[in-house]
Amino acid sequence: MKEIPSLNQVKNSIENFNNEKLLKIDDFENVEQYLVYFDAIFKKHFSTFHYMAQFQRPENFPFRLFRVREFEPIKNKNLFGEYSYPPSAFVGNGRCNFKNFPVFYCSSNPITALLEVVRNTEYKSKKFCISVWTLLDNKQDFILGSFLQSELHPSNAFRQLATNFLSSIDKAFENKLSHDQKLGVIEFYKFIDKKFIEDNDYSISAYLSHQELYAKHNFASDMIIYPSVQSESKSVNFAIQPNFVDNCMKVERFYILELNEFDNLTDKFTITFSSYGKIEKNVILWRNLQPGDTFYEENFKIDFSSHLENFNGFNYTK
Repeated sequence: MKEIPSLNQVKNSIENFNNEKLLKIDDFENVEQYLVYFDAIFKKHFSTFHYMAQFQRPENFPFRLFRVREFEPIKNKNLFGEYSYPPSAFVGNGRCNFKNFPVFYCSSNPITALLEVVRNTEYKSKKFCISVWTLLDNKQDFILGSFLQSELHPSNAFRQLATNFLSSIDKAFENKLSHDQKLGVIEFYKFIDKKFIEDNDYSISAYLSHQELYAKHNFASDMIIYPSVQSESKSVNFAIQPNFVDNCMKVERFYILELNEFDNLTDKFTITFSSYGKIEKNVILWRNLQPGDTFYEENFKIDFSSHLENFNGFNYTK
């Protein structure tokens, strides 16, 4: 493939891109203007690269996804939609989206999802709701966009997915790449994924996400996966296209809790659970915690299994 650059050519393109004095999304009147501007900049340096679609089957993603909202501001606590993605009119710029373009942010780990919402704010005495989501059982493949080529923590359970992405390069390019070109492709994706995480004002990461989740063709990503900054890349986050959420996902249950303490250095935390919500016939039934509640205890062990290594039993207090 003559049009695919070599490793040195990619490195030169990266250097030239990094020397650009880039404008930010806030410098433009609307998203469309920024997209036209950044498209031109991006294609000037990386015109030969294209998006690698990854087709996945729902049965290969048997795990649950976790989304968090502060509980008290929720107006109608009995509607599923209150725990899903926000209405377009209330959406500002984020790591994976532009203003008025919602995505469904969630994590593979419930505590990571909580920390992504809490961040550096004053969290004590606030109640949060962790909602548990799963993919519907269907046979239709979905498209996953990946930004996992930055440095992942050794304990990250999705390191193999990052490796699989690199292994799929030859197939994606029909085995026509030279070794040097393949190294160039790898260098490009490592650069892009690192930019995605290091982009503090979200102008670049939102552009990359928008190009995948809101692409105007039928190979748009249904969801993207990227390392969680709050967990120091020990776990991952997902940003999911709203139409995919509506058609292919469902909420299973809810936990109401308070984060009492969290130590960034040791990753140790203390949490108080006060109630939970289970769904029966499309109705959320809220229950205060009581000793011997088998529904709560069994599902708690499933949903928080990654944090129960030294679990000694439930401790209920009045």
